[in-house]
Formats: sequence, C-alpha cells, structure tokens
Amino acid sequence: MSGKICKAVFWIFKKLLILCLAVVILVVSPFVISPLYHNLRLTMFSSQLFYYPLPPHTVRLEKQTVCGRLWGTGDGMEFMTMMLITSELSLHELAEYYQDIPFRPVQKYDILEGRLDDHGVSRDVVAATAGPFKPQYSERYSFDFKYIKRISDYTGLYYVVIHDGPYHSWFDLRGM
Repeated sequence: MSGKICKAVFWIFKKLLILCLAVVILVVSPFVISPLYHNLRLTMFSSQLFYYPLPPHTVRLEKQTVCGRLWGTGDGMEFMTMMLITSELSLHELAEYYQDIPFRPVQKYDILEGRLDDHGVSRDVVAATAGPFKPQYSERYSFDFKYIKRISDYTGLYYVVIHDGPYHSWFDLRGM
C-alpha cells in the first residue's frame, strides 16, 4: 500500500512541478521574446542605411544602433541608426542625398493604435564635433564614437541618423 501512495505522491509532485515550470515559462517568455523581436526589427531597419551606397567621395568610419525609449516617458519603442562618415561633400549635399532615400518604417501598421504609419522615417545629417554625439531624437542617451576620441580635426566628419517610432514596446523593458 505504501508503494502505491509513494507513486501517487510522486505523480502529483511531478505534475505540480510541470505546471509550475509551464507558468514560469509563460510569464517569463514575453520578456525574452519581445527584445529578440525588437533586435531583429532594429537589424532590418538599420540595414537600409548601412547597405545603401554611400555618396561619392565618402567613407563610413563607424556605425551604431539602438532601440528603446529614447525620448520622454511612457511605453514606446523607438529605433535609431547612426553612422559616422568622412566626406568631401558639404553638409548640404549630404543632407540632400540622404533626404531622397525611401527608408521604410520599422512597421507599417500599429495594432493598438490602428493607424497606418504615414509619418515616415526621420533622418538627419549633422557635422561632427568633439565629445559624445547627442542626436535630436534622443533625450536620454548620447553616443560615443571611438574615431572621434582619437582625432582633433573634425573637418569633413558627419553623423548620418535615421529614426523611427515610437511603437508599443510590449514586454521589452527598454521601451519603458
């Protein structure tokens, strides 16, 4: 009789353990899957800038990407891609070149707000200066580019930035 009781207790314990693990997985998985999804979206968004041909007489020196809540408070996932370039072209010529590129937004339709994303991708070309770069689209962060730290003459150096969002962050804590 005690063998049957032990088997029954073991069976109940095993089922409770499986149930507890299932609950933990259901609770934790959105916090793992959502950042992975947003990282994939960031990679796809960034590739538009990184793989687009550079203007003539221009060389890419460094690149950076970030997603999260870049401006203000609340729930929102923003995507930003930056690259440091050196060019013989003027700031105005570079701005005109990048203004005509049809960058695609991270997503076309926001499920919760039920709107088509018609605001387009923001873009900017800025002359580089000493110190960390603080894009106009980021209130919370500034970005260090290693190349800038090694030089003292910033002539012909520019930051190219594309930005999109905010979108709902779902369970990605970077968007909070």
